[in-house]
Amino acid sequence: MKRLFLLFVAGVLLTQSTPLYAGKKPTPKKRVRLSTSRLTRLLSAGIQTHEALARRISELEQKNAQLAAQNQLERAYQSQLFDRARRAVFRAFPYESSSGHAFTGTIIKHNYKGHEEIFGVVATHALQGVPYSAGLFLNKEFQAVYVHGNVPHIIPAKVVQFSPFSMRDLALVKFDPEFEILFDPIPLEDFTLKLPAQGYSQGYACNILSKQTFPIVGMTSVGTLTSRLPAAELGQRSGLCGAPVFTKDFRLAGIHIGSSYTTNTGYIAPLSTIKSLIQAYHAADPQPILLSIGGREIGRLAVNEFVSRIEILDASYRTLWKEDTKAKFSLGAAEEELTRHPQAAYIRLTIGKSVWEQDAQGSYILDDNSHPRLLITPVP
Repeated sequence: MKRLFLLFVAGVLLTQSTPLYAGKKPTPKKRVRLSTSRLTRLLSAGIQTHEALARRISELEQKNAQLAAQNQLERAYQSQLFDRARRAVFRAFPYESSSGHAFTGTIIKHNYKGHEEIFGVVATHALQGVPYSAGLFLNKEFQAVYVHGNVPHIIPAKVVQFSPFSMRDLALVKFDPEFEILFDPIPLEDFTLKLPAQGYSQGYACNILSKQTFPIVGMTSVGTLTSRLPAAELGQRSGLCGAPVFTKDFRLAGIHIGSSYTTNTGYIAPLSTIKSLIQAYHAADPQPILLSIGGREIGRLAVNEFVSRIEILDASYRTLWKEDTKAKFSLGAAEEELTRHPQAAYIRLTIGKSVWEQDAQGSYILDDNSHPRLLITPVP
């Protein structure tokens, strides 16, 4: 009987809406009711988002694989190109020493009147210690170290033609014919370089065979190519000048002849400079270097001449502006100044000549102070 009574009481309590404990009633949770159509749309959107994400991941994976393959091909391509460059460069040492600071030289071949000629090229500033002040420079004769079949050969080299440091900064070198059979020279081709172009260079920077890649972007007013070099601390490029600069299709674009550490601008002597030096080497009366502003000629220089100062004068020959040449010569600044001086009437060039002079010991030294001359021409 007692058990029946307890079951009855429990049944009554379970049917009551009021809880047995005292206090505030709990707030019932709201139920979100979705229509069938809305639920279908949400599920569909979720599936589409997932599928889109999966497709995007797949696309990125494919692109990454393509870039990795391209990078591998580019590395292989560059290895071939730099191997070609390595076989065409030599180290250049002062004649008094076969160790220490070395410069870079490039070996080229050129067809002249039906027969092949082989030359070396180096930067002229390496011959005279400019802008270096350590006293290490190549001089008119120096030692070229060329590696053939992993065997280094010490070969005498002699400068036979050059353009001064501040002008085209390139010198032409000849070797004894008996050594020329060792060389793997770069052909000097006839082609027009389209800018911008990708450049590849390899030379002895700080006595280490250094590889460089950079864009060739422009040209100065006197025909020197310019490039954008990667940033480097002072001294990290010493010795690199004289190295070949290739294009992506294995063609010689020119010779690296200098750089600016403040702007990371590189300077490249184009093929036309090499050809003009070869022409001067063979000719009794070499073709002059023409200087022009606005398409009009303002002066003619011999191959070994350079402009040490350029001035803009008024009609009374008073100086309105002047610039001394201490680095790579360009007429760009003069062209800009002419637009600022409408009263300009004349351009005056101070022209120097670099010649070999013998010192007391019989060594040849480049003298930049002989035979200066003035050239005054009307403003174009």
